Amino acid sequence: TPRLGAIQSLRRTVSDMDAIDKTSKVAEIMYGALPNSVGSRDRAHSLAKKVYERIPDKLELDVKIASPIFHVPVPGQGTTIFSLGLFHLQTPTPCEYSNLDIHCQLNEMVLCAVSLRGERFDMFQPVLFHVQIQYHSND
Repeated sequence: TPRLGAIQSLRRTVSDMDAIDKTSKVAEIMYGALPNSVGSRDRAHSLAKKVYERIPDKLELDVKIASPIFHVPVPGQGTTIFSLGLFHLQTPTPCEYSNLDIHCQLNEMVLCAVSLRGERFDMFQPVLFHVQIQYHSND
């Protein structure tokens, strides 16, 4: 879609440019990709400037999402139970965009089968999956 292409182009351009002409380049991309939505080049420049003024200096995340528990009946056999558990994404402290420290955890994943007689077979015990991403800019 044109909007998706514009967003990808905008992300690429923002990451490649220096601070002096960020607003002008973003305004040109906005106007070039979405001229009917933006209106004029001056309005695109004004919108881009407002966007950059509103971007916070630091990022802080603390997102928790609980996965649903799926019960899948298997005719004549029993039930399979599956859940990704609890997804947790966070930054330990507020981070500047040039020095990110992001922690991602997936807790309490479950995959088990329960027979018609009530026997429970755990395919794996609750598993902890933890990824830590650190990004430090050289600038």
